[in-house]
Amino acid sequence: RIMTEMALGQALNQAGTKVCEPIMTFECEIPTDCVATVIPAFSRLEAIVKSTVVNGDVSVLCGDVPARQFQELRKQLTSLTRGEGMLDVEFGRYE
Repeated sequence: RIMTEMALGQALNQAGTKVCEPIMTFECEIPTDCVATVIPAFSRLEAIVKSTVVNGDVSVLCGDVPARQFQELRKQLTSLTRGEGMLDVEFGRYE
């Protein structure tokens, strides 16, 4: 199995093929008192928060997350926000 991966990797490099990862764009509505715990947790999952808008008791975070981390991000959001967080995600691009 390891030899197969190495051979495939070498063949892709020789062919000039670039392997890209799907990046998802998210918008997340959370209680404002949870921002300080949610942003570091998202960061550990390789999410990049590009903007934060605070509107009283509710904050909206917008950013990008690798598709491979999306399900874990969704799981953690529930516990970090006491079940009050809402997450909208859509395909953004390949990187």
